[in-house]
Amino acid sequence: MKTMTLFLAGAMALVPILSNAQQSHILRVNNNPVLATTCQTCYTDLAVAIAAAQDGDTIHVEGSSNSYATADIQIAAQNLTIIGPGYKLSGTGANTGLQANTWPATIARKLKFIAGSQGAKIMGLRFNGGNSGVEVSQTDHITIERNFFDGPLINFPSVGVGVSDIIIAENIIQGIVQNNAQTINNLAIRNNLVVGTIDLNDPNDVMDNLSVVNNTFIGNNATQAVRNAQVAYNVFYSGTITGSSNTIHDNLITQALTGFPDNLVVQMGTQVGIPITPASDDGKWDIPANATYAPGGADEYGMFSGISPYRLSGIPNIPAIYALQSTLNASPGGTVQVTLSTRTNP
Repeated sequence: MKTMTLFLAGAMALVPILSNAQQSHILRVNNNPVLATTCQTCYTDLAVAIAAAQDGDTIHVEGSSNSYATADIQIAAQNLTIIGPGYKLSGTGANTGLQANTWPATIARKLKFIAGSQGAKIMGLRFNGGNSGVEVSQTDHITIERNFFDGPLINFPSVGVGVSDIIIAENIIQGIVQNNAQTINNLAIRNNLVVGTIDLNDPNDVMDNLSVVNNTFIGNNATQAVRNAQVAYNVFYSGTITGSSNTIHDNLITQALTGFPDNLVVQMGTQVGIPITPASDDGKWDIPANATYAPGGADEYGMFSGISPYRLSGIPNIPAIYALQSTLNASPGGTVQVTLSTRTNP
């Protein structure tokens, strides 16, 4: 955590931190006319930035009061990383003090990972609206991490030969679905807050090596459906799980599961401190240390457990400016004083 004061002659400039610049670039997207800057790698349209991106590039989608994307966007560049600022940064139930600009980067249409997008990653974005969400097809090694699906779904459509090596981690998720005749190999669903349902048990699908670990499920009496899955160290605050050819053990759940005795059945609610208050909308699901409901320690079960726990507000693991002050007025060619505070994020 650092605080520094800068004196910039003339207008304030964006100073990108470039890594391996000869092989990859950082592209900036901001659709707020007041904040958008004209430069060789600056864009106001997310679709245009993604179309311009090359393999290995990084796109920073900046927080804005305006939604991004007016039509679905296909991602076909390999090892492309798209980063937003996080979500729930201000207002009721938010985690404050994490970003100086508290607007999220809201995606209003679908991002579609298609053939050619191998190795791509998205993080820190908010998906909102009935036409929004993420689709993954005909690709592999995709990471969907630290995003907020504010209603939309993650979908595996029945296109082509299927997908493999997919990570869905540390998000707030409405639901995950797959269509008929889909093939999914090596799908990891971990450390998410699941407010709806996972539906990955269609008999026409091929599902191999599915892991559902260290998640917190809060859907009202929702039934999670998976097959050929390892299900462990989750918290089922409400609802249950079903499916075929599963191994289910070491979960906190409110009702016994036939055939799976190695789960801890508890009556969770306000009387046992799950969720705890006061806290943010996501922070309140962190289980407190309790000999009965967390016998192995506070971080044994649920989204805040495991080797890579959920991060509040989906803050990306890049440096962030969490406080910023600058001179309000300056004459042309004059001096602008900028004081900013930064921190690294795990």
